[in-house]
Amino acid sequence: KAIRRQRQMCIRDSSMTVLTRKFREFAGEKYDVHTCNVVPSAGERAVYRKVMKEFLRLCELYFTCSKDRKKEAQMRLIRQIMLLIRACSVPHTMPGYIGDRFPRKTKQVVRMIRSIPGKVTIGCTTISAVFMYERLFRELFADRPLFVIRGDVTFRRREKIIAEFEATENGLLVCTQQSLKSSANIPSCNHAILESLQWNIPKMEQFYFRFIRLDSKELKDVHYVTYKDSVEQNLMALVLTKERLNEFIKSGEVKEQSDIFEEFDVTMSVIESLLVRERDREGKIHISWG
Repeated sequence: KAIRRQRQMCIRDSSMTVLTRKFREFAGEKYDVHTCNVVPSAGERAVYRKVMKEFLRLCELYFTCSKDRKKEAQMRLIRQIMLLIRACSVPHTMPGYIGDRFPRKTKQVVRMIRSIPGKVTIGCTTISAVFMYERLFRELFADRPLFVIRGDVTFRRREKIIAEFEATENGLLVCTQQSLKSSANIPSCNHAILESLQWNIPKMEQFYFRFIRLDSKELKDVHYVTYKDSVEQNLMALVLTKERLNEFIKSGEVKEQSDIFEEFDVTMSVIESLLVRERDREGKIHISWG
């Protein structure tokens, strides 16, 4: 109700009104979103459990702690979530990992690339992931041109790398999603893979809309790759719920949850898998989320 009142106030005051339209509404169907869920290996699950159970010890390895106890207590949950997300991207670099040199998610990305004859871009959220995919692709795709863009690359150098990438037929571009969020258009690339999620849809759209343009002739494919039964599933549910709320604020109409899920190729089974129902010794049922 508070949101509805605020929206009505904005409508009455034209100076505060901003009309927005989604890309699909005026450009048509220019792209498809695909979501792939990867089953984590035993070694990756071990890292995940370690972050959950031994977070305070791991926190010292990844974060600089201050002497402000109140601030540290407030940051604790955020940092644990950050480590859980890291465990879904580069678990092989974290304590407790056992298994292959590279995690299962990278193997899924490799299978996807092998099935795509043209150019492919892989968007990461951390420098560690960029280094991992760069190293992996140099080993497995020695016959395909490889390009790397990080946030420290100057704009002029970035333009040169993109031009060289566009000139190839089957090049691979590994970059941070943030490094391509603006002022860099790559219309010739039809496949964008996001190996890790950000906190809302618009931030991720800033990345993959570098490939999707108003005058695009070919259908683009956007691939989200996430781990099953992980914090990434919670994060996906969060960003989709926020997207549904954004739709309500803009239009005043509640968009069906199934419509949002269909748009991003996510089934309701994802949400259902986050709800855990357990019965204790006294026969009482406990329901937890995530």
